Amino acid sequence: MRLAACLVFAVVLANGAAVLPVEGSGSTPSSRSFSVVAIVDTGIRPNLAVYNDTTLNAHPSTYVTGYPSSALPLDKLATGAVRNQLYYVPGTRVVGAISLGEHTSALSCANSAQTPVWDDCGHGSGVSAIAAAQSPNVLIVHVEVSSPTQGVAWALEQPWIDVISISWGTIANAPVPGMDSLTREATARGKIVVVAAGNGVTNTALLPDRSLTYTSPFSGPSWVIAVGAVNDDTQRDYYWHSIPVDVAAPSPRGGGTSYAAPVVSGQAGRLVASARAAVGDTSEGPKGAILAQGAPAGSGPLADGALTRDELAAALLRTAAHTPADSQGRDVPLARDFYECMRLALRDGNGYAGSWACQSPVGATGVALPPWPGGTVPVEPDGTQPPTPLDFLFEGYGIVNGASGDRAWRVLLGLDASPDRVAEDAFRGASLAIRDAVWKRDVPRPGLHPCDVPSPLWECCGDPDDPKLCWRP
Repeated sequence: MRLAACLVFAVVLANGAAVLPVEGSGSTPSSRSFSVVAIVDTGIRPNLAVYNDTTLNAHPSTYVTGYPSSALPLDKLATGAVRNQLYYVPGTRVVGAISLGEHTSALSCANSAQTPVWDDCGHGSGVSAIAAAQSPNVLIVHVEVSSPTQGVAWALEQPWIDVISISWGTIANAPVPGMDSLTREATARGKIVVVAAGNGVTNTALLPDRSLTYTSPFSGPSWVIAVGAVNDDTQRDYYWHSIPVDVAAPSPRGGGTSYAAPVVSGQAGRLVASARAAVGDTSEGPKGAILAQGAPAGSGPLADGALTRDELAAALLRTAAHTPADSQGRDVPLARDFYECMRLALRDGNGYAGSWACQSPVGATGVALPPWPGGTVPVEPDGTQPPTPLDFLFEGYGIVNGASGDRAWRVLLGLDASPDRVAEDAFRGASLAIRDAVWKRDVPRPGLHPCDVPSPLWECCGDPDDPKLCWRP
């Protein structure tokens, strides 16, 4: 198992993020509305300036609802930290740091000194810093692990955590026992789970080896938000990340989907904190499916004084920006093949098409996706192109960044109507049906299951009457 991106350490401090009209860091902690984002990764370097907040010196239990009073203070160099102890770093937004293990992959972190909490690898610090950079009211809890299941299992038990961000992946979507069950349970408890889509079959970002997210134990389940990557300069799609995805986000070159996922996690946290401030909710953690609850605000989804997970997800996805013109030119043949065979499979219910590019499980029939558009794609005045099936595959609803977060906030307040994304909605509906056919084991199979058809990409194991996907090496 390895992390979802090449480990080029870079800290992105903006990604276009604009500050929402919420209480700033000058307010007292008890009067501020926060959200808490948990990063499951290699460790953290709390001395990075992006985390600094001199107002947050008190024990987090005094301003984060439900936070454990047993947490201990830790300096910015993580001096003396030990495993399995929760720490906080005074004067920063790192309200939680715990080491459950050390990532020691020879590929990813060969030079790791295995120091608890401190990030010897560089990957976790990059991920955490990007999430923190999205808003001054996003608090970070970092979970250092040797296996991602450790971190998710711990984070889902913390009622004060709102978002779990996972930038891990496996070569060829190799199975990670229990990962899908853990993320599903976290979602059932009201948390938002954001996952990097992975960097192709090899998960190295070195080859144009796109793989399907459907069979990934990380990005496959329908209850997570799967994130692809676009270049942070050109806003154009990286040619190697796994597809399809729900949204994409900017990532520094070399950072891949690992550094795109925390943009989405941070923007989700930003909206949650803003909604709490708007309705007067100063408590952290979801209340079932409700993320913020208080007095009515605006004329949109917050008009009833509550923000639900579904409302947040809809605003976050539907306000994502269109891709720049011609961003996917190199991948058109592969994308067209994949899209066309999936379209026919959904229409005809044959499960698979003959093309090698469509070894995809299909669990629903009668879905009418539009045919692939022909001819030249027009360019809009702002330099974007109208969305096509190509964009849906590679970028889902589009690019999430600070500007899209601003649009999402206006939608939540009712200042703007939710954008018309009918085509994307149809595509995602079909994609979710496929994902549920693979990963939802407690509902009747709505058609063909991948275990019903032999494939060179996987094998099945477990109960013959209720098999689960296993990786074929």
